[in-house]
Amino acid sequence: MNNTEERDSTTVSTSQTIFYIGNSLSLVAVTLALWIFISFKDLRCLRNTIHTNLLFTYLLHNLFWIVYASVQTMVNESIGCTFFVALSYFNLTNFMWMFVEGLYLYMLVVKTFSVENIKLRVYTLIGWGIPVAIIITWVILKSNLTVAHTGPEAGVDVEGLLRTCPLMPVSHVDWIQKVPVLFFLSTNFIFLMRIMWGFWVAVFFCFLNSEVQNSIRHHIERWKTERGITDPRNPSIRLSRDGSPRPRTVCSRLQYSFLSSDASEVSRSF
Repeated sequence: MNNTEERDSTTVSTSQTIFYIGNSLSLVAVTLALWIFISFKDLRCLRNTIHTNLLFTYLLHNLFWIVYASVQTMVNESIGCTFFVALSYFNLTNFMWMFVEGLYLYMLVVKTFSVENIKLRVYTLIGWGIPVAIIITWVILKSNLTVAHTGPEAGVDVEGLLRTCPLMPVSHVDWIQKVPVLFFLSTNFIFLMRIMWGFWVAVFFCFLNSEVQNSIRHHIERWKTERGITDPRNPSIRLSRDGSPRPRTVCSRLQYSFLSSDASEVSRSF
């Protein structure tokens, strides 16, 4: 039992170290990128402002994760829950600003003449405002659910639960966060398909068309024939003018006729 506990403790410690390193590297890179976008005035435009907001959500998410992971065993329940709610909020803003990036790109490429109709305040409302409404709803419902299902009669260790955070246990209420994330990710995928519509039309109606493939293959073989290129899989087979392979006997017969005509011309000259 002790060996199992030690092994589990080592696994958790290793995973936590990897998370620390990854989040720290991400924090440094995002901070540098934000400094560049903010410092250089010639980079200021709607597109880069959207990029800056997305980077800022990653900065806050990484920062709160590092702080929360460092102090969660040293703080009381209310502070721990505050950090957990903030972490959940910034995680949600990541996906919202990804959606804003996809929406802006869609408007820029597909709805070219309507791109200026959506102002920055609309994007800001989507990226920062919608997650606030979702998180508030989630906190209220999950807090009530946790209170209703805790206590000795429910077989739940209330003391142990409060040492962490009553919002942390997984429940069906968490779908209040997950459903919007899945919806906006799916919408971004639809935006991508719509932006690449011409690519898919070209692939399915041209590149995967057997008639087109046969025509291209025929022209390639004809091009090889005109330049005297033999089939690399069978050097003895030459291609006829229409692209079909010639038998070896035909090639030999043609070669013999060419040699005979050359010999007759030489004798005629003498």
